[in-house]
Amino acid sequence: MSFDVTLMVTLLRNLTKLPPPTGGYDNLPLSTDTRPTADLVRKKDYRNELAHMNDGKIESAFFITAWEDISGAVGRLGGTSIVEECKQLRLKHLDQSIVPWNIEVQNSQMLDQWRKNDVNFVQTVEAKKVLECVKKKSCVTITASSGVGKTATLQHVVLKMAGEGYDVLRLTNPQDIVKFYNPNKKTLFVMDDFCGTYSINQSAFHNWKTDLNRIKELLQNKLPKIIVACRLQVYKDEV
Repeated sequence: MSFDVTLMVTLLRNLTKLPPPTGGYDNLPLSTDTRPTADLVRKKDYRNELAHMNDGKIESAFFITAWEDISGAVGRLGGTSIVEECKQLRLKHLDQSIVPWNIEVQNSQMLDQWRKNDVNFVQTVEAKKVLECVKKKSCVTITASSGVGKTATLQHVVLKMAGEGYDVLRLTNPQDIVKFYNPNKKTLFVMDDFCGTYSINQSAFHNWKTDLNRIKELLQNKLPKIIVACRLQVYKDEV
């Protein structure tokens, strides 16, 4: 059974005869008071203060003081292994969906080239429909025969979505969606020649099939979207 720290302090306060912290249960304990009750109250106070911040910002000086105070309390209550974990967490990047810098550069260069290509793009009824679908749906596939402009349409729609605040990430495989998914960002995952160029690529198809359930779960968030272009002969090819 597990309790949140506020409930634990309430139980200690009312159901035990343990000596209270020097300043009582309602104030941040003195740094010299390292008894278990003081450490639990220390965690409670910092937790409540951080949880009720309106702007989500914290001063550097306060962060340093709070981190040292909390990690010290956690270490005393949990042991040396927890101390090591605290040290690692302090250096850990909080956003685990960060795209590596080299991929970001490649994406930026790709979009720059697409913008140059888009100068000569002629708006079509089909392109408008694709854009409408992408805005409404989480996943869109553009299918057409070779040479009729599906890649140009894909690029045009992607640029429009980028202009509406979407981060664009070109896919090399479906695992990129799982790896770089960010629950707090609008991300548009893009792939041309989906599952093959002239005929279906069985290996690529298998990769998508393997990760399909996980990708469906991520798309429930509504922030990520997928758009792919697929040649008609590949789309109709036998699996």
